[in-house]
Amino acid sequence: MAARAYLAIFRVGVSAALMYRANFLFTAGLTLLVGIGVQSFLWTAVYSGQSSRSIAGIPFEQMLLYVVCATLSLSLTRSGRIERMVAEEIRLGELSRYLLKPVGHAGYAIAMAAAERMVTLPVVLGLAAVAMSSILPVPLAKVAEMLLAALPLLLLGMLVNFLLGLGISYLAFWMDEVWTLHVVKDISLWFLSGQLLPLSLLPSTAAQISALLPFQHLAYTPAGIMAELIPVSALPGLLAHALLWCGLLSCAVAALWRAGIRRYGAYGG
Repeated sequence: MAARAYLAIFRVGVSAALMYRANFLFTAGLTLLVGIGVQSFLWTAVYSGQSSRSIAGIPFEQMLLYVVCATLSLSLTRSGRIERMVAEEIRLGELSRYLLKPVGHAGYAIAMAAAERMVTLPVVLGLAAVAMSSILPVPLAKVAEMLLAALPLLLLGMLVNFLLGLGISYLAFWMDEVWTLHVVKDISLWFLSGQLLPLSLLPSTAAQISALLPFQHLAYTPAGIMAELIPVSALPGLLAHALLWCGLLSCAVAALWRAGIRRYGAYGG
């Protein structure tokens, strides 16, 4: 019964996301093009000063492909409109309408967030395939293999960011405004996720710390697989690491919900 309810929520979310598909394609496409263009210009300037056209053993074309794939990956995994709305619903007392439904609030939110991201996923994978087949170029069979290898990391990256965002929104049970925390998180992810540069280029201590954190799965690991900076043989370990963090974050979010709902007053709802 619950599975059918969440599936229905997912279908409603997909319909809502597609309702304004022209606006979505324009705004998302423009944002991606600007981000990729700025990154490409930056790394072109960096490599132009290198006589060998290589930095830390990474050729220019491979770095350019990584930058494109990392920007695409982060644009997909970082999308968090649904979980941000939760904080406003708590503040305005609108959370009460969800408490009357025969589904859990976190399950409802994740079904809606998954629907929102599933609309974006084919676009991101298609653009990544175009980049992989044109920048290096990579044979189409290899492109399909690399995309399939990166897909589980993208899905887990979506879940990691969703749980981070939902946990921040649940702080609205105790705080009047958490929007600033979401902004700080999003800005931090540009550096922590590996969008600006591969995390393998960080100093050894910083690289070791980043390897322990979950943020790498938002951009670095899927983009590293697609750009062949990370071997496919490392995939099982990366998936286990991402799953571990999903479990830890799920427990933290559940604890915040249980503590917060006990003091929820529905004032203004």
